[in-house]
Amino acid sequence: MMLLPLLLFTPVLLYVAQSDLRWMRIPNTASLLGIGLFVVTIPLIGLEEAISRILPALIVFCIGFALFLLRIFAGGDVKILAVLMLFIPSGTLSLFALVFSGAMLLGIVAVTGTRALALPQLRGWVSMRARGLMPMGLSISLAGIGHLAVLYALKTSSLMP
Repeated sequence: MMLLPLLLFTPVLLYVAQSDLRWMRIPNTASLLGIGLFVVTIPLIGLEEAISRILPALIVFCIGFALFLLRIFAGGDVKILAVLMLFIPSGTLSLFALVFSGAMLLGIVAVTGTRALALPQLRGWVSMRARGLMPMGLSISLAGIGHLAVLYALKTSSLMP
């Protein structure tokens, strides 16, 4: 049951990645959908677990807001990362940090590699022309989906209760 909310959030993460790659924008509707989905799935995870997820989300939002003010992060990135934290089981936060680090690296390699290829079919995508900018929505989405995959693999291998 703990993985179901993150699984249900996966289509939103796919939309975030696609939107950020194409237009370098993460619509507010993605964050609002995530918050609504979190509220609806609270009965599945329990009120205590839900409360345990809100504090990390608030911390991420506050740090992200500071980075936004310093023009290091975009506003959509801050909001969707904070919302994603609502879907990360509280006992797996350190594992998520590791998965997020890998997703950041993978996102950077994928975007810079794709930019270097200069594929004609991607010429209209803003992220392929935005030198010096990174569509963080890709890495944030990869982190959420990757974390789900790692947790599922651990659960099915009997390494996790």
